[in-house]
Amino acid sequence: LEQAEELDRIVGHAFVHVEGKPRLLLVDDDASMRKIYGKRFEAAGYEIITATDGEDAQLKARESPDVIILDIVMPKLNGYEACAKLKQNPATRHIPVIMFTSKGHPREQPSGLPLGADVYVSKSCRTEVLLEHIKLILSKKV
Repeated sequence: LEQAEELDRIVGHAFVHVEGKPRLLLVDDDASMRKIYGKRFEAAGYEIITATDGEDAQLKARESPDVIILDIVMPKLNGYEACAKLKQNPATRHIPVIMFTSKGHPREQPSGLPLGADVYVSKSCRTEVLLEHIKLILSKKV
C-alpha cells in the first residue's frame, strides 16, 4: 500500500488494481445508475471506478480500467464523443468500450461501433447480459 500511495503522489492518480479483480470504469451522468450498477459489478467481483460524464471519463481512463462501460446521453462530452477521444488517445485506445445506454432503437445501436466501441448493450437488458459481455471481452484480452 505504501508503494501505491507513493506512486499516486508522484503520478497524480492511482493505477493500482485491487489484487485479482478486473477494474471497470462505469461512466453515467445518472448517480442512481452508477450506484445500482456499481454495486452489481462489485458483487460480481469487479473493482469499480466511476465517472460522471465524457470529460470525467477521459481523466478516469488514466486509472487503467480493463473495460469502460459508457453511457451515451451525457453532458459535456456524450458517449460517442468520449468513445472517439478514448480511441484516438494512444494511452487509452487499447481499452475495450461497451456502449451502455437507454437508446434501444436498433438503428441507433451501431452508431458507436465505427468509433471503436466493442459492444452496444441496452440498459433495458438484464444485468447478467451485460456481465456476460464483460466476461467475453476480458477473456479476449488474456
